[in-house]
Amino acid sequence: MPPQRAIDSIQHQDYGSILFLISGPPGTGKTKTIVESALQLVYHTRPDRKSILLCAPSDPAADILALRIKAHVPYKDLFRLNSPSRSFAEVPGELLPYCHTTGNLFSLPEFPRLMSYRIVVTTCRDADILVQARVTNRDLSRLEAGITAALYPDSQNDRSKMHLHWTALLMDEAAQATEPEACVPLTVVAPPSTHRLSTVCVVMAGDQCQLGPRLFSPDTPLENSLFERLITRPLYSSHPLSRRHLARHHTPLLTTRPPFATLFQNYRSHRAILAVPSALFYHDTLTARATPSLPSLATWPRWRGRRWPVLFVANASPDERAPHALGWHNAGEALLACALAASLVAHGVPSHDICVMSPFRAQVQRLRLALRAARLRDVSVGPTEAFQGLESGVVILCTTRQRSRFLAEDRAQRAGLVGEPKRLNVALTRAREGLVVVGDPDLLGTDERWRVWLAFCRRHGLWEGVDGGGRDGEAVPTFVSGLERGLVWKERVEGEEAGGWLGGREEDAMWVSGHAAEEALREE
Repeated sequence: MPPQRAIDSIQHQDYGSILFLISGPPGTGKTKTIVESALQLVYHTRPDRKSILLCAPSDPAADILALRIKAHVPYKDLFRLNSPSRSFAEVPGELLPYCHTTGNLFSLPEFPRLMSYRIVVTTCRDADILVQARVTNRDLSRLEAGITAALYPDSQNDRSKMHLHWTALLMDEAAQATEPEACVPLTVVAPPSTHRLSTVCVVMAGDQCQLGPRLFSPDTPLENSLFERLITRPLYSSHPLSRRHLARHHTPLLTTRPPFATLFQNYRSHRAILAVPSALFYHDTLTARATPSLPSLATWPRWRGRRWPVLFVANASPDERAPHALGWHNAGEALLACALAASLVAHGVPSHDICVMSPFRAQVQRLRLALRAARLRDVSVGPTEAFQGLESGVVILCTTRQRSRFLAEDRAQRAGLVGEPKRLNVALTRAREGLVVVGDPDLLGTDERWRVWLAFCRRHGLWEGVDGGGRDGEAVPTFVSGLERGLVWKERVEGEEAGGWLGGREEDAMWVSGHAAEEALREE
């Protein structure tokens, strides 16, 4: 479903009165859809729409929502609600005028002012401030009924026909919130049990295929978010328009719209970067709509094969356990990643557009020290989890692990990138225009999903160093995604062999003919 159709469904609620879910892979515009839906609900729908609550699991995500929406609303209509424990330095300066303070602490404004805001932005946890202040729909309904009964004792006080104050809840990044967290803003907007006049519009946007809530204890029921639990229910997952049932380029004719939207168009990444994640995690449904912004990257001399902006660099340097329980590090990999970053900067890629990540904290520290020593302080470095929801022009992914006998320990601790599909999905989809992976192909080849990605690199010559990764022993998956066929088809049709691109391979004819058939079906 295109974002415009999802916004229209949310605006008119033509799907019914249940929760509306927006399933959006990385870069498909989930936040933009949420922001536009909020604006439509407040300013272009029925006059009984009073105020909406806009939430996200973290303060940075809520700040992004407020920053995006403030340019489109009057100053008096927007309120950014912060916890009193949050410091002023943590809040973007542009948002401070939209906050309320008492002394040196963030707080709620006076009751009349609070009731006048059309859009309130906060985190899921901080929505409890509204619950404690007793300004939920149920509390306000009881307050209105009590005042009306006191002023007009002889009147018929029908609470079922009272208008609600909170008429909509829109939650971004809902798959990263624990279920109890998600229930807090739901408590704010929940109507009284006797209410019959209108329904509350509840919208959740997220991606259940990426990392969920951050928890200290593994294997707990809280690791599955409310969004993920709902979207796997038959009402959503078994619908003919669900992602896993929707055949590519074939849309069934339905008379009613579904209570969900599946976003397909990615506006962030190059086709070659998306080709494998689309097939592994999103049933080969993604389409690439990104425009390049780093022209110097296309001529980087380290690209191999077809010179697509994806490269696997084989590395067999040993991993070592770091002291003080910081995890694992790999000295050889850190030096190699530092050399790759220096090569990119020397070729004209801005250092602030480069990101280096690893799933292990000890390796992150070693990478940070190596990059500082090389005077590459502007290169972003961090663990994989820290980059969820973020993007970078070029990503250098350090897998770090080299010895397979420690994989069982990694799985028990939910660490590393082998046997962790959600973390792998996050790692492979942060890059906009270039992705470089450093790792041991033999160890990575023990993971079925990594074997698919390594086979993609091997097919197109996007490989530097020794071969490996499932060649001997287990069969290498040969599934070819629609984006991959599209790249080969583009080379064949347009004749783009400049710069060393490889063309005319025997298997290309099969891929090109398959893509041509898809294009013909699309035109029909």
